[in-house]
Amino acid sequence: MSEGSTPDPGAAHRRPASLGDRARGVRPVGRSVERPASQSVELGHNGRLPEGSGAERPGTLAVEGTAIVAAGVRPCRRGAQMVSMVGEDATNELQRNVADLARSLFVSGTVSGTLQRTVDLAVATVEGSDAAGVFLGDDQEVVTAAASAPLVVELDALQISAGEGPCLEVVAEGGTVHVADLADDPRWPTFGPAAVAAGVRSALAIRLSDSSTSALNLYARLPGAFGATDRAKALIFATLAGIALDTAEERAGEERQIANLHEALRTRELIGQAQGILIERERITGDQAFDVLRRASQHLNIKIREVARTLVETGETPPTRSTRPH
Repeated sequence: MSEGSTPDPGAAHRRPASLGDRARGVRPVGRSVERPASQSVELGHNGRLPEGSGAERPGTLAVEGTAIVAAGVRPCRRGAQMVSMVGEDATNELQRNVADLARSLFVSGTVSGTLQRTVDLAVATVEGSDAAGVFLGDDQEVVTAAASAPLVVELDALQISAGEGPCLEVVAEGGTVHVADLADDPRWPTFGPAAVAAGVRSALAIRLSDSSTSALNLYARLPGAFGATDRAKALIFATLAGIALDTAEERAGEERQIANLHEALRTRELIGQAQGILIERERITGDQAFDVLRRASQHLNIKIREVARTLVETGETPPTRSTRPH
């Protein structure tokens, strides 16, 4: 006790404050730690209490936005809410972008329109990409089905003539092939230098559809143009574009089936008319009339449909080796 101070009569009977008592006076306050006596001390740059502040407390660690005390951890609600809001905004933006992209890819409906829209949107979606194309292949050949620029056709032709390249590799094996710099990539000794001479340094090829042999090919004039984020965007884009392409091809297949069905019905009707003319004129049965059309088709080396059309339109009996069936 210092000289001249007033003694505290209850000091002898007052118990020392426990660690829990001291801890209960600390609560998160942003960049400051509140003392039990309502005194705030500013944290240093390292997130710790400054030495000599008198605010050091055993068992208490001050962290920005959080007070970790002996009783447990109490997070800063305001900070957590801000992080949650930022994450929610980013998620909503991503959902909107994906939805807009899907609508744009599906708007065409036709195979050729979907392919062209795919390459145009690929350049706009994947940053760093200067040109894009789509490879389509079958058992016999691989062709450039769509291109955003003449450079794509040139580069695709280089791969096809050399029989090597990242896009051909994806067409053959699937997956994704990324080339950071064609100038020093040893995988394609013929295509690599030719592509660099054409002004291209980076390439990214992704399988477009599992139902068809196809690849989305992205080219860039700068080395290292496709970072991790760009490759992730390209993969999402290729997935959506592949679904759009599969849908367009299925629709085209259904339209072909409907057209073939209509053609078959028209052919049947035309042949039936021709049979009726022969039945009336030659006094023969329906089977015999069809046999006349069949033998005329073989004799003239044309389809039965065309033989029937000529008979219906001109009324002339088609020539056969035997003009009258037996």
